[in-house]
Amino acid sequence: MPWQHIRVARFGGPEVLEFVEEAAVPEPGAGEVRIKVLAAGTGFTDTMIRRGRYPDDAIGGAHFARSFACLASGGLLIGYGSQTMAVGGEGLAQAGLGLARLKLWRALRLLFRNRSGVFYSITARRRTHPYEFASDMATLFGLLHERAIHPVVIDRLGLGDAREVHARIDAGGFGGKIVLLPWRDG
Repeated sequence: MPWQHIRVARFGGPEVLEFVEEAAVPEPGAGEVRIKVLAAGTGFTDTMIRRGRYPDDAIGGAHFARSFACLASGGLLIGYGSQTMAVGGEGLAQAGLGLARLKLWRALRLLFRNRSGVFYSITARRRTHPYEFASDMATLFGLLHERAIHPVVIDRLGLGDAREVHARIDAGGFGGKIVLLPWRDG
């Protein structure tokens, strides 16, 4: 079975995106499964990762404390994603400080006008609360199926159009997701 994918071998502009066609899909290794991707959304975060500039504000970064300071009474700051700590420009010490701040703000929320902070990682959530995670995903996909929620999809293009899509995202001026479809030629 042929396999199409996008390879990013280095950081840079849309030109670093390589459309690759392989003769066969690799066989999954021990503890792995094969997942058929019918469509993949792409957006601003993807362009930041491609440029090597994501995230600009790691947990513990300068904007993190300012975001907490801007919270209304009873507000909640959510620090999310282990990638933020792993690749953020702030370094491991700042990431540790950020996690400590979240715990401190939560523990002492009465001193901070009932504002607090928590850390959220979808990967950790799936690992630590697998049944709740599965239920959350089933609910989310049920809402999508029932058309109760409406993701903003502004275009659907073939996987081979990934460079064009990233150039459009870099240029800005629109809101929503562009979905890349593996079965359409780019």
